[in-house]
Amino acid sequence: MKKVITALLNENVNEKLQQYEEINVFVKDIQYQEGILEVLQIQKEIDFIILSELLPGQYNIKQLIEEIKKLKNDIKIILILEKENKELENFLLSKGNIFIYYNNKIEIKDIAEKIIQKKQKEDLEKEIEEIKKLICEKEQKDKEEKNNKIEKEEKIKIEEEIKKEYNEKFFKENLKTKIFKIIKKENTKKDCKIFFVAGTNGIGKSIFTIQIAKQLSKMKKKILIIDLDFFNNSIKILLGIKNKKEKNKISKQENYFQDKTSFKQFIFSINSKIDLLSDINLLIGFEEEIQTLKIIEEIKTKYDVIIIDTEIRNEENFLNLFIRESDKIIFLTEPNILQMKKAKNLLKQYENNFGIEKEKINLIFNKVKNDSISLFILKDIFKQYNILGKINFIKNYNTFINQNLNEMFLEPVIKKQYKKIAKEILKNSKLKKYYLDKME
Repeated sequence: MKKVITALLNENVNEKLQQYEEINVFVKDIQYQEGILEVLQIQKEIDFIILSELLPGQYNIKQLIEEIKKLKNDIKIILILEKENKELENFLLSKGNIFIYYNNKIEIKDIAEKIIQKKQKEDLEKEIEEIKKLICEKEQKDKEEKNNKIEKEEKIKIEEEIKKEYNEKFFKENLKTKIFKIIKKENTKKDCKIFFVAGTNGIGKSIFTIQIAKQLSKMKKKILIIDLDFFNNSIKILLGIKNKKEKNKISKQENYFQDKTSFKQFIFSINSKIDLLSDINLLIGFEEEIQTLKIIEEIKTKYDVIIIDTEIRNEENFLNLFIRESDKIIFLTEPNILQMKKAKNLLKQYENNFGIEKEKINLIFNKVKNDSISLFILKDIFKQYNILGKINFIKNYNTFINQNLNEMFLEPVIKKQYKKIAKEILKNSKLKKYYLDKME
């Protein structure tokens, strides 16, 4: 399969190319010249670039080709020019592996065929020879198996006699295996955990929520992200999720218990293991506490982990309810003096206004750089709280966001940090049930 990146200022090209099984469009349509160079610096296994002469950036087309060839000289480039220019064409062809087309004389199928490059007669003949060889090897193997059939039957008889002699031992081993299966089944019984992600504005809560959900899903957990950031809808933007059709939305006056199917409208499937519940403020009012609790109880039967992303401007009563229902508060802060002061004030608010126990609060130091306050000092400053770990600052931060959090732009050390924190989050998590009497 050929790995391809496109930079044509036309996302429809990607969709048409992806219809070919032999083509893997590795990155969505890149909108600027520098973006191509960024991708090639990180990912060297690209076979083709499909490039428009009109792509904006700081280089002219000759300079851009030179920069691309510096990074990967053997890469094949399909270049779409707007006007015929023999001088430019000769220069480009001299660089090797460049295929030139003109905008008014090219179709998607022509590009696809150039990438796929149908096999020549010699290649087919080689494949036929390899198949013949495999057939001969299979015939030889079948012959050997036939000759050894008697020996195998005798071995089976001997094994059966041994089993009879040690029947009691085998019985005990089988019994032990069954007991282990029962224990494992009990230990994996559905026990939904709720984690509330908190911190000051701009600290990176939404990116953390998405990345930690991905790590937990790799542990075979079914995840639901609840987006309580009604003002920005950051998670939907980061994941490139478009709003559902307006006619499917319901008004604030409609009640969840009058129309059970309305609840499903607000679930977005991110992948087979992760769902997103967004725009929940359209489903229930801020003051409908009992109804919200019942919705949470229903959701908990369908998921292993619920991660709540919020914005501190939300209504206090509504926010308080989700904080109290959570097993853990995952609090993010940056390791600098200004952010630590903001963090301490917000933590005081959680403890005094919401009555949250210190044991429930777990700290993570986000966007850590070389010049940040050392972890040793931070642990001493926040010694009354449980510290889960740190996450380094993402070097390709803007590219990472613009590419819908594509993990190919995430450094390996940061992936390990998220994996470690995901394991720590699941440790010793006990569900506290609030207002159970009210729900009965």
